[in-house]
Formats: sequence, C-alpha cells, structure tokens
Amino acid sequence: MQLRDWIRNKKKTLARYAVVGIIATVTHYGLLILSVEYFGFPVLLASTVIFVFVASQNYVIHYNWTFDNVGPHTIAFPRFLGTAVAGAFLNWATMHVGIFGLGGNYLVVQFLAIVVVIVWNYLIVSLWIFPSDPSAEASN
Repeated sequence: MQLRDWIRNKKKTLARYAVVGIIATVTHYGLLILSVEYFGFPVLLASTVIFVFVASQNYVIHYNWTFDNVGPHTIAFPRFLGTAVAGAFLNWATMHVGIFGLGGNYLVVQFLAIVVVIVWNYLIVSLWIFPSDPSAEASN
C-alpha cells in the first residue's frame, strides 16, 4: 500500500486526531503558561503533570470519537497508559535537553516536544491501541 492510499483510507481518523491534537496543545500551553508564569511551578514538573492530564483527556476523546470505540477498555486503557508513560518521558527528555542542555525557551522547546510526542502517539495509538481491525488484535 502506498502512503497516498494509506492517507486516503485514514482521512477521517487523521482529521479527528488533528482536532484532538489542537485541543490538547491549547490545553497544554494554557495550563503550562498559567502554572509557570502565574503560580511559579518549575517548568519540568508543570509540563509533566499537565502532560498526564492532557493524555487522560485524549484517551477519552480518542476512544469515543477519533477511533470509534474499537475495543474494550480492559485492552485499550493499559496500552494507552503505557504509551502515555513513554510519551511523558519523551516530553520530559525533550524539555530537559532543550531547556537545560541547549538553553532554549521553554515555550519553544515545548512546541518541539509536542511534535515529537504527537508523531510517536499517532503511530502507537493507531496501530496498537485502537487498530482499524480489532479482530486482528485478538491474536496478540
């Protein structure tokens, strides 16, 4: 299957994933700025805690809307949780290296971290957590 065919087949899912991503990004940035600038929380702590909140929000929306409720929570949620933990680590590592290693602005580095995590999450979420063919998952 060509990339163009794959994108055509996934158009609805990709569009919904993008909408959820925009909501998540706006939520993450809003809470991050509020936490750091107004409440004085350390950037890495704030970003990590907010990541967990946003990941939980994303699970509910993806399960019920993006991927059309494709399987039981008993399978999807533990997988999503593992992916979220890995995503939180990717977010933390990108933020740590970008801010403390490279001296970047936390808002710019957060944008880069979000891009890294979005790519990671879409691949894992669409192929493993909410696959197009849940019957294929029965054998895994």
